Order: sequence, then structure tokens, then C-alpha cells
Amino acid sequence: MADLQDGESVEIAGSGAKPYVLKNVGGVYSCSCPAWRNQSLAIEKRTCKHLRKLRGDAAEEARVGSDLPDRPKQAKEETFEYSEGKSNKFWEISVQGADMTVNFGRIGTNGQTKTKTFADAAAAQREADKLIEEKTGKGYQQIT
Repeated sequence: MADLQDGESVEIAGSGAKPYVLKNVGGVYSCSCPAWRNQSLAIEKRTCKHLRKLRGDAAEEARVGSDLPDRPKQAKEETFEYSEGKSNKFWEISVQGADMTVNFGRIGTNGQTKTKTFADAAAAQREADKLIEEKTGKGYQQIT
């Protein structure tokens, strides 16, 4: 697997036209994606699917620690796009614990990000499932 040297950065394609930027500054890895930005962990403990893709799961687990009891489960981000006529939009959703985060906007922009906290993780997941059903019913296609 590839890795970033101290001070190095790399771009990785995301759902929009603009790629996400992954950086290593003094051993602290970061990503410009919403899933990384919206974590409530200290920056040196954050990870995302882009960092895992670049560095590998084992390297990321070794870096952020897999035995931390208070470490929230990594958010699973799902990305959808809708393109028809003049519409060219993206919609991303992730649930991490009781927090549900959506990021949406025109493809090629950073979009808007909103986070909502629910009573518990199950309620957040139920709401996310409901919103996914609504979006797919409107013609959004999931991007893998």
C-alpha cells in the first residue's frame, strides 16, 4: 500500500468533480472529505475510507488504535448522485453513533453539510434509512 511522507499530500477522486486532498503533516493524517471533517475525535485519531484506501486498513488501525473503548465506530458513508436535465447533484449520508450527517450540493462543489443528533444510534440509522429511501425514490443513484 502507498503511504504519504511527512509534508506530502495526494488527491483522490470523490463523488464530485473536485477530488479530496489527503495529507500527512508530522504523522497526523487528514482528508478534506465530510466524513473525516465531521468526526468528533481528535484530529490525530480520525480516519476515513479514503485514508484506508490509500494506506490500508491495517496501517490505519495501527495509527488510530483499534483497542480504544471510547472510539466511535467508523462512520459508513453512502454517496448518491442525480443527473437529469440541468440537475447534476450529489447527496452523501453517514451515521456515527447517534449523529447523522448529510452533505449535499451540486457536483463539483463542496456542498452543504448538516449534522443531526438523535436519542440513540438506532434512531439515527432509522432516519438515515428513511432518507435514503426518499432519495432513491426521487431518482438518486448510489455511487460505489
